[in-house]
Amino acid sequence: KKAKHVLQVQILPASAINIKEEENMKLEKLTISNFKGISELVIDFNGLDANIYGDNALGKTTILDAWTWLLFDKDSSGAKDFNVKTLDENGEAEHMLDHSVEAVVLLDDGE
Repeated sequence: KKAKHVLQVQILPASAINIKEEENMKLEKLTISNFKGISELVIDFNGLDANIYGDNALGKTTILDAWTWLLFDKDSSGAKDFNVKTLDENGEAEHMLDHSVEAVVLLDDGE
């Protein structure tokens, strides 16, 4: 029987991981569509901090790449020329898909 691999998101209060309360921006919700290996993913942080963990090749770096692409137009390693397209089972880019990353953030001023 083949083991099932699951990407897990653990939502934690700031006090659990010693996050400073004076941060300027807090990620409330992240929505990823057709971005690299993720066809659709919505993470609602509910104002809390999160740990994202799981086995290799489940999407942890893809989530980080999506976030940094949204903010800086680069992947998490700083590359601007990386491929955001969804790949099929043969490693070929799937065409005619809309690729998007959306975020809801809370700023210090409450906006």
